[in-house]
Amino acid sequence: MGDALLSGKYDAGSSGARVEEFRYQELVFIGLNVCALGFIALIHLAFAHWVSATRSVLVYVLLLSRMSEQGIEAYLLWRRVFALTKRGAATYSFVSLCANTAFAFTVSILSETDEAHFIALLMVPLIQACFRYRLRTVIAVALMAMVLNFLELWTFYYLHPKAFPTHKPLEHQFELATMALIYPFVGILVHILVQRTVKYADDSRRMLDDLRATQRHLLEKEKLAAVGQLVNVISHELRHPVAVVTNALDAALRKGDASDPERQFIGLAAVESKRLDKLTKDLLTFAQPKEPQKKPTSARLTLTYVRDLLAAQLPAEGPRIDVACDEDFDIEIDPFQMHQALLNLGINAINYTEPGGRVLLGADRAADCANLFVENSGSPIPDEIAERIFEPFYTTRQEGSGLGLAISRKIAESHGGGITLAANKPGQVRFVVSVPL
Repeated sequence: MGDALLSGKYDAGSSGARVEEFRYQELVFIGLNVCALGFIALIHLAFAHWVSATRSVLVYVLLLSRMSEQGIEAYLLWRRVFALTKRGAATYSFVSLCANTAFAFTVSILSETDEAHFIALLMVPLIQACFRYRLRTVIAVALMAMVLNFLELWTFYYLHPKAFPTHKPLEHQFELATMALIYPFVGILVHILVQRTVKYADDSRRMLDDLRATQRHLLEKEKLAAVGQLVNVISHELRHPVAVVTNALDAALRKGDASDPERQFIGLAAVESKRLDKLTKDLLTFAQPKEPQKKPTSARLTLTYVRDLLAAQLPAEGPRIDVACDEDFDIEIDPFQMHQALLNLGINAINYTEPGGRVLLGADRAADCANLFVENSGSPIPDEIAERIFEPFYTTRQEGSGLGLAISRKIAESHGGGITLAANKPGQVRFVVSVPL
């Protein structure tokens, strides 16, 4: 059963989908087996005068029992009465193959005739093997079918030495040797066809997934381009008046009397105007991304600089910030842009880390890229939020603009890389910025 890879179907892809595919296959095989059982039994009954039909009532009792058992099995599979796991499906497949083989041989022996057509039922486990096992197992099943054919004939002559068969024993064995060659030929041919079909299906599935991903990417690019044009116009119109209002409010705060009750409202207006000024700058950054000016940069110095910027913004009971990176790790980046991308991630991490927690800035090497990561020890991000966190203007914080992660992603993509939520579990939420080495 260790060879039961089911044509590789349990090695990749969704496990649940593969089990459902197995369930459908098994229903087809059960139907095929029941039809073969019924058809051969009818042949023996209808043409009893022309073939060496079995006269053993036990054979027909076994046939009816097997057909009933297969019908119940099909009903249970169809109604999903029991849940199939990946391991359970592999075990079920092995047991089904052995049961079909054993039944075909047993009913052939009990038929008490030298022309036991029930031996043709060995074709069912052979086809099962073609769909679910490697070629070496298919050949082994085919050879076993050939051996059982000869064993069935030998058993008949051994149990009935005084019988008068239609052929002489040796002549019948030569005839059987020619007919038994069909098992390896059919097994190898069907296995090749199945493998080709599986390969074409997998290739088609991958192409469809790629097309869907490309479609989503193009739609997102088109949407971002439209948003960027709109934002560019609005931010340009807002930037100058916002700056004037901010400067005027700052001047009023400096000249005003500290005991003036209106000073509180002026201070509140100044805070909000600075927030609006920051939003305007973020909008411009998002709408007018600059090409990165890459140069060899120490990853550790980059992370240390971002840590110092974050430390200046830490609340009194904020988390501690650590850096984990090799001293001699150099990467090709635009330092200013990467500072901004990591700073956005770091601020986000601080906001969602409990007091006394930890924020970790680090870097490591992958096969062909460098990974800069920001990790915090907070609670995991809910799935419905995680799906949208990189969307522009999407935020769960009242004071947030929803542009921080979107800007970080644009910076990562402009470097030829990307940004992912690499870990999302209790005590470890990690964002990774990947850039080519």
